[in-house]
Amino acid sequence: MVAASAARMLRASAGVRAALVLLCARAPHPASPPAREPSGGDDARRARAFDPRGVFVSNLPPACTEAEVREAMHERFGAVVGVQLAPTRGDGASSRFGSVAFADARGAAAAARAGSVRLGARAARIQPLLLRRAPAARAGSPPMRPTRGALLHRVRACGADAAELRAALRALGPPACVREYTMAVSAWGRVGDGDEVLALLARARESGVPFDAWLCAAAMGALSESGRPESALALFDATAHAAAGGAGAGAGASASASADGGSSGASARNVFVYAEAIRACGALGGGSAEAADRALDIFAQMRDSGIAPSAVVYNALISALGGAGRADEALALLDEMAADGVPPDLVSLHAAIGACARAAPPRADAALALLRGMRARGLAPVTRSYNAALAACAAAGRWSDAERLLDEMERARVPADLISVNCALHAAAHAGQWRPALALLARLEAGDFGRARPDVASYGAAMQAVAAAGELDVGFELLAHTTATLGADALASTFVHHAALLAACRAAGDDARARALHARMLAAGLANPVEPRASVARARRAGAPADAWACETAFGNGREPARLAAATAALRDAVAAGSAYRTAANARALPFDFVARASGAAVASSLAHHAEKKALAALVARGRGEELCVGINLKMCADCHAFFKGASRVLGRQIRVQEPKMLHVFERGECSCADGWRWEERARAAR
Repeated sequence: MVAASAARMLRASAGVRAALVLLCARAPHPASPPAREPSGGDDARRARAFDPRGVFVSNLPPACTEAEVREAMHERFGAVVGVQLAPTRGDGASSRFGSVAFADARGAAAAARAGSVRLGARAARIQPLLLRRAPAARAGSPPMRPTRGALLHRVRACGADAAELRAALRALGPPACVREYTMAVSAWGRVGDGDEVLALLARARESGVPFDAWLCAAAMGALSESGRPESALALFDATAHAAAGGAGAGAGASASASADGGSSGASARNVFVYAEAIRACGALGGGSAEAADRALDIFAQMRDSGIAPSAVVYNALISALGGAGRADEALALLDEMAADGVPPDLVSLHAAIGACARAAPPRADAALALLRGMRARGLAPVTRSYNAALAACAAAGRWSDAERLLDEMERARVPADLISVNCALHAAAHAGQWRPALALLARLEAGDFGRARPDVASYGAAMQAVAAAGELDVGFELLAHTTATLGADALASTFVHHAALLAACRAAGDDARARALHARMLAAGLANPVEPRASVARARRAGAPADAWACETAFGNGREPARLAAATAALRDAVAAGSAYRTAANARALPFDFVARASGAAVASSLAHHAEKKALAALVARGRGEELCVGINLKMCADCHAFFKGASRVLGRQIRVQEPKMLHVFERGECSCADGWRWEERARAAR
């Protein structure tokens, strides 16, 4: 009875809970009573079990992505919880296929009845998703139970949350073969648990499981997804050492794979291993030119080994170069792909447009040219294509182009989603167009963009546009509307909106309203939810420098160890002596209440302990062999921006700072953003 119930649950559910119940059915159970011979003879033997919440999709465009399939199915049939596509062959012509899991059976039934859905220039076919062939029942035989591999595949492909995935993976127990190890490390990567991935690799080595290229690629991808790109690259390097020691050895005969304790066996590197290595460089980047150079080196290694690069590899390399702000090289790769007989697909063009958006300064014209040229390449732009171009317009403050793109999407019947509208709102905010921003927000509220409705980011972009224009009365009305619309539960997420209006009051010299707004923020308990953090890469040379503080990779605001404080002060004094930077000249970078009550010395001391200044001091202390590249989780304040401009002049070196959405390149006392990285600074320059 337990096994039969579990089998019924498998047919009735596409989630992890079904897999957990099925685990119980794997245990020995008493003999089942003789089953009745099913009626229908051969018809019953040919019966199949179908997943009521899943469908099989085929005839997909070669460049189709899981996100595009999810978007199309969600728009037509209802909520989608998971999409899994088979890997493309890389020939640019073969159709793709895969499966889609819906939140309920109604969505799957509607999709199966429709039979097809338009994706790009193709009509993708939709069929019910076959679970397994139901064998003829034999008297006295127990019901058929799924294998561990089938359950692993099921768990990996489902759309459950992290807690359910963890429970299912732990309940499944250790894998038994290399195929199960491959699926297990991929599933743990989706959870984001790099420690479990490394533990699985160690267990595979101890068990003598052959470490093939597929397991290597899955492990590298899982480590990158888990925020461990360094471990992924160490695993890639270990495959070269193992291969030099003799290919074909088992996992137990390998060298160390990573600094974190993982291990690798000898494995032939295939195109997917190289692709994951290049992706890891992109994840490692954070604006680092060295990470992009590493990706180019890996690409050259692949060519030297005689492996022809596929579209997957090219796309990963374009993304890695884009992350370092090297848009020209990313665009050149599109021509190189065509010369190699690998036509660029939608993923390639999306990555190249993204590289234009992340360039320093943004390359909006190049991004728009790529979008316009898609049809000439035989590719129909989709929502994601327009969103990538809209992001480039937002980064460059090109509101008129963003407005035209939204109109073009409507004419081409390409649905605009919330990302599309938010990008356009940010473009309006960047350009100081507060009236068009409010008009677009009103359209979003009215439902002019399908199911898209404004979120916190939508109201935040509109508030930035109003604040930059100094329209305080409109700003207070918008703030009241925002808090009323989002509700009391979302009040904590409106800190950015309040802070933007507070900055506008300070800039306008309206101290009375600034104090009143600040008092309201304190009463509501509104504070910046993000703790400022700066990060740098690990030291390139293991033994130098000897000081542990200079080898730190993460820094925060506030006091620091004495040696780091001394190095930061020395750098600050050198920058002040050799450039136009002056300590405490940018008090507007500090909180309103602090500036109102603090002395000049206290203001200077507070600015001196910002995270990015300490990160730069640590990098300088390491020596000239280190790249001066800092990653931060917030926008730079005005004081740090001026400091880094001065430091680039005094040190005579390029300094790169990667914000969440912008790359700064400081060189010879200037910045690639032309001092327009914050709306407050753009408004101040306009005044």
